[in-house]
Amino acid sequence: MTGRGFIEVEDNGLSSCSFPFIVAEPEICSEICNLETVIEAAETADDVQIKAKLMEEKTRAMNFVQEMGWLLHRIRVKFRLGSMAPVQDPFHFNRYSWLVGFSMDHDWCAVMKKLLDIIFEGEVDTGEHTSAELALLNMGLLHKAVKRNCRPMVE
Repeated sequence: MTGRGFIEVEDNGLSSCSFPFIVAEPEICSEICNLETVIEAAETADDVQIKAKLMEEKTRAMNFVQEMGWLLHRIRVKFRLGSMAPVQDPFHFNRYSWLVGFSMDHDWCAVMKKLLDIIFEGEVDTGEHTSAELALLNMGLLHKAVKRNCRPMVE
C-alpha cells in the first residue's frame, strides 16, 4: 500500500499544524527518511544566516514530501477504486519533473525507479512531449547521473 497522510501536532493547545508523511515500499521510505536530518537541522540552528539556508532546505524537503505523497495518493485511489475512481487530470509534468530533479539531487535510486514506473503507467501528463520516453529523454536523466558520478543511478 502506498499513499500519504497527515499527523496533527498540537503545541500545548496554543496552535496546531499537520505534518505530512509518506507510506511506500521500505526502500523508498529509507531514502526519504534522510530528509529528517534536514528538517531537524533547520529547527536547531543558532546562526541567522545558516538558519535561513537550512529553513530553505527544510521548505524544499517538505514540498517534496507533500508532492510525492500527493502523487502516491492519486495512484492509490485509482488502484483502490478502479473504474469507480473519480476522473482526475494526469499529474502535471512540471510537478513530476521537480520530483525527479529533487530525487536526482539526493541520489535516490528507489524513489527514481518509482517515479519512472509512475510515468510509464500513464499517470503523468507528458506535457508537450508525445510520449513518456520523449519526455524523459528531454530531461537528460542519464547525463545528469553520469555528471553527478552516481553509478547506482546510472545503472
